[in-house]
Amino acid sequence: MTIPRHRRRADRHSRATQQQALGTCPGCGKRAYTSKATAKAAARRLYPGTRMRAYSCPGTPWWHLTSQDAAHTARMRDQQAARAERSRT
Repeated sequence: MTIPRHRRRADRHSRATQQQALGTCPGCGKRAYTSKATAKAAARRLYPGTRMRAYSCPGTPWWHLTSQDAAHTARMRDQQAARAERSRT
């Protein structure tokens, strides 16, 4: 008996998540990992063939995954800070 492709993918995602994810980050509500290495291992398992980056969650000891590159994230952070600065003045 052959398992449908979509079912195999769903099983792989749930197994990898159960093995790797700590749970939900209390700081931001995203999936949390205990280390950068754990997050990267989960990315390889959950998103094969997709470029994912692990980053630390500010103010917590947890790690998260993103598909955005670091330069894009820095630009977005700078834009957000500029908007906040303009709204204060």
